[in-house]
Amino acid sequence: MYWQVNAIVNDKIDKISLLLKNSKKTGIQKMYHKEMIQMISNFKKNPIKFKKPQTPKIPDGSPIGSD
Repeated sequence: MYWQVNAIVNDKIDKISLLLKNSKKTGIQKMYHKEMIQMISNFKKNPIKFKKPQTPKIPDGSPIGSD
């Protein structure tokens, strides 16, 4: 494993988590931040079990309204 890459990624993840924790956002955005903090925490506890959320597949073809 590349320990240098792990060090950089872990540092960035910690900075993102701290940024989210210190955010002054309220309402829905605050809920999103809490969920992201939880996802980071789960990843840090057990990175092997972490699963990236599924994203919907973009349909084939041109976007609507394009020429």
